[in-house]
Amino acid sequence: MADPRRFRVDLSQTHREALTAERDWAAANGRLSDFGAALREINFRLTVEPHEWGESREYLPYMRVQMRCGTSRMITVLYGVAEERDVVFVREFRVNRRWKPPQATS
Repeated sequence: MADPRRFRVDLSQTHREALTAERDWAAANGRLSDFGAALREINFRLTVEPHEWGESREYLPYMRVQMRCGTSRMITVLYGVAEERDVVFVREFRVNRRWKPPQATS
């Protein structure tokens, strides 16, 4: 089976630094495992299935970019998918510091 189509994720240094600060907060507050799992899922979704994941927000016709929003656990990412270039542009990450894991039901 052929490898799935892969998208390159364009992430600014500012976003990287903000995620590092949020990771440090997650580690200090016992949420590092959930934070890491959310980032791994987001990375997979953005590189493999950015058109299918999240919600469509708006289409920028002159740029041919579909703007979308997706959430995994405590992290929401606003991003754009460039149709003709296989590139995902991250616009913003939002970390919900009040997020709690779902409680197991008995």
